Amino acid sequence: MDKKEIEKLIRNLGYHYPAMVTNQIISESQPVHHYDDEDTAEILLDNGIELVFWSETMRFESIVLSMQSTRARSSGLKDVLPDPLNLVHSREDALKHLGTPILSKSPLELVALEMFAWDLYQLKDSLHPEATLEIQYDKAMTAQTIIISLMDKNS
Repeated sequence: MDKKEIEKLIRNLGYHYPAMVTNQIISESQPVHHYDDEDTAEILLDNGIELVFWSETMRFESIVLSMQSTRARSSGLKDVLPDPLNLVHSREDALKHLGTPILSKSPLELVALEMFAWDLYQLKDSLHPEATLEIQYDKAMTAQTIIISLMDKNS
């Protein structure tokens, strides 16, 4: 997957699965429930990219980029992310290139989860005007997971 394909996925947040297949945004690979949550169905791509659809409507709601997965590292996922996401390797990078988050959570607030910090930003309008950017960090404050989601989900 290259930068243009990822940008295309981001721009198509909010579209429905059948339209995305018809318009050749994604290949036909029916989303399935990979987790206990029956509200969403997912397509897991080989290189640490997960596409999340709302089960009821099959609306494309989120892109999950697992930066720490072996597949993501070997595929060079960080190298194909659009600007400025390709510059975010740590929390320090996020603050430098994205500015102050809309919302943040500290290790104390995340004690029950496997993350040590969490930041929420509004995604650049040029990528998608109605999307947020969530970054989850590990103990070393390295970006572990990046989630790009619609602000108005479940519609």
